[in-house]
Amino acid sequence: MTNQTASAASVLRAVAMAAAILVVFALTGGSSAAAKEPAAPHQVALASSPLATLERAFWACDYAGTNGSVDADTGIACIELTRELKMKKFNGDFEALVAWWQQHKPAQHRALRAAAERR
Repeated sequence: MTNQTASAASVLRAVAMAAAILVVFALTGGSSAAAKEPAAPHQVALASSPLATLERAFWACDYAGTNGSVDADTGIACIELTRELKMKKFNGDFEALVAWWQQHKPAQHRALRAAAERR
């Protein structure tokens, strides 16, 4: 396996792990909103996830999308995650999300690349 292939595999594992964390968080911590209205498990997980968890998952998605291939299910999960992050962190302001993304992307991608290379 080449270094690039190994790195891409690490990133995809990170995205899968982020998605799994969100699901586990929802199933173990739960949200009182889930009892009031039926919602898909991933929606409950996203809505009840701490902001820091959403941010880590967002950067894993962004890195995977930039540096490798993302399957359809992961792509959909990443889109939903980005929408939730936009609502929670930026009160729905897409332009603020983009400005934040542009400012932090280089450092976040360097950190993810370094973590993948250490594995």
